[in-house]
Amino acid sequence: MAVYNGEKYIAEQINSLLIQSVVPDEIIICDDSRNDSTFHAIQPFIKRNPRIINYHHNDIRLGVSKNFEKAISLTTGDIVFLSDQDDVWLHDKIKHLVSSISGSDVPRGAFCDSILVDENLNPLHATHWDLRDFHGKKKKFQSSNKTDNFLQFCRRVPIAGHNMAFSAKLKNLLLPFPDLTECHDTWIGLVIAATCGWTMVDETLTKFRQHQSNVSHAGKLSALQEAIQSINNNTFGWHVVLYDTLLERLLANGYAVEPQIIDMIRDRREHSAVRERMNCDFLSRTAYIIQETRSERYFKFGRGWVNIVQDLFVREIPNIAVVPKKFFNIFFPGLRRRRLEESVAKLLVHYVHPMQRPPTNAPLYIAGLLRSHAGAAAVAKAQLQEFSRQRDGVFGIDLTAVMRQSASMSFSGNAFNCSQLPASGTGTVLIHLTPPDFIVGIHKIGQSFLRDKYIVGYWAWELEKLPPWWLASLDYLHEVWVGSEFNRTAVQACTDKPVKVIPYPMRFQPRTARPFAVDGKIRVLFIFDFGSSYERKNPMAAVTAFKRAFADSSNVELVLKAARTAMYPPGWLELQNVAAESNNIRLIDSFMSQEELDGLYCKSDIYLSLHRSEGLGITILEAMRFGLHCVATGWSGNMEFFHGDRCHTIDYKLVSVFDPQGIYPYPECRWADPDIVHAASILVEIAEHEKHIGIV
Repeated sequence: MAVYNGEKYIAEQINSLLIQSVVPDEIIICDDSRNDSTFHAIQPFIKRNPRIINYHHNDIRLGVSKNFEKAISLTTGDIVFLSDQDDVWLHDKIKHLVSSISGSDVPRGAFCDSILVDENLNPLHATHWDLRDFHGKKKKFQSSNKTDNFLQFCRRVPIAGHNMAFSAKLKNLLLPFPDLTECHDTWIGLVIAATCGWTMVDETLTKFRQHQSNVSHAGKLSALQEAIQSINNNTFGWHVVLYDTLLERLLANGYAVEPQIIDMIRDRREHSAVRERMNCDFLSRTAYIIQETRSERYFKFGRGWVNIVQDLFVREIPNIAVVPKKFFNIFFPGLRRRRLEESVAKLLVHYVHPMQRPPTNAPLYIAGLLRSHAGAAAVAKAQLQEFSRQRDGVFGIDLTAVMRQSASMSFSGNAFNCSQLPASGTGTVLIHLTPPDFIVGIHKIGQSFLRDKYIVGYWAWELEKLPPWWLASLDYLHEVWVGSEFNRTAVQACTDKPVKVIPYPMRFQPRTARPFAVDGKIRVLFIFDFGSSYERKNPMAAVTAFKRAFADSSNVELVLKAARTAMYPPGWLELQNVAAESNNIRLIDSFMSQEELDGLYCKSDIYLSLHRSEGLGITILEAMRFGLHCVATGWSGNMEFFHGDRCHTIDYKLVSVFDPQGIYPYPECRWADPDIVHAASILVEIAEHEKHIGIV
């Protein structure tokens, strides 16, 4: 354990080591601290465990990597673990990693995953493998040979010191570390990957604490920020030294390394050396980029075209590192496809000029993702049907294909595609897309068709304030429609243009509710999309309230219908674990048509939405239409229609927005934290009111 000013958290970490199911034979603590109380926090443990804990205070400060180097050199056991001072190990961490190493005839390393927690050990709903983009690659890692796995490590080392263990026989190969700052994680990862290989333990075995004093921060940078950081910190030069040292160490030790891996190390080193030389004039840099593109090293060791674009243009941005993180989305939209498309569209699309709203009998075109399953698509289709019922001259424009969305839902109505639109004419165009898609959609529809049209954007947003990067889209429309007063307040604060509340049209008249628990079982339903933010939809709150109300009763069932689960694997894994431990929670992640979704509502008795915020809350509206008892958080857009004897409002408190998925990176905004106890009591009251006291 390498320690530096660790007085605040180190006692929890040492305690977690001493209560392991397999207790460590020794704990080596090398302390780099100055003028703090770290030793006083450790001293009680030393007194109780003098044979296990060996404490060493450094006379001069070594820094984190050299401090770990010293600690490793002092170990005497067969297997070495690295420990941060502020984490907490789960009970069986040593047991699992030791068993994966000790079963091998040759020295090996093993690594696991860790769950991110805040300073009070509350889970942050993300893991270390999420941050290293490793979850989608672990199956390939398990099935690949050593050479392919080393290539994966050359692209990005997926492990960190706090998640690893290795055979002590490797110490001579690993030590000393290169003379580079904070290199120990990457160095150990590469050396073992190049020689004996790593065993992956697919378990989350560490609580990886995040706080302001972390040496290694777990925050995930955008592609643009990562590129700028690499340039400003000369990461490419750092890698040149790293791979030079790696090659020298492997060859000097006479270790049997596969020739392909030696060639790969040389190739990776050369790629970094060329990119380091790119801090030059544009023409010279372009020549280097062409060289690396032809060699295919951009694609072999990096992100391909993303890195090429970074090297072409990002280096032209002077002093970019001083720009605060929250302004990146405003000034530098990043390198994601949709933001790039928006940037291009802005160059090709004209601002709108003021004009009068067309007469009510003028053509109305409703554009949206008419064949998509998204919530915005449901609103667009419902409005198209409703306006078509009320008047003539209403036409649809299907943007599903041109916006590169999956045509996952059927659409029986008549709609143009963008290539079929008439060249000119007056009328209103209502576009069901939000920024950055809105400007891209205008570009796809085409300027010739939009000339002399009155352009309306139908926008939905789930927080009290619009993101700053939405504001540019206001220059490309005449009016904004929203689904709730909650949305209108947010939009109107940013513009003098008209903002109108147009309620969501019910697809049909409300239905008579089926008899409650008609087959003797109460069914509680929640439908949500991982692409709409797992944290905002807050399904674990629904799970917790349900279990508090009904425990493991077989007469009650919670059905969670989820879409796009791959967009946040930690959340899906969390729900799968909960469902596996419960006999009355059922998960559905398969695609459902609208008719199948309607059938799901028909078979349910209670709809439970303990969301943090909703711009509107379409699934709540649908549940009300089917006559379900609806239990929902009493805040945001749903409160404008959430009335009736079967609507049950849940208390809440407003908290700062925190979304580990990154869909809502706005901590300055607020959303709701629903009262779980209140929700559970409401569920029980509904069951009792419906004469099912024996169920609860």
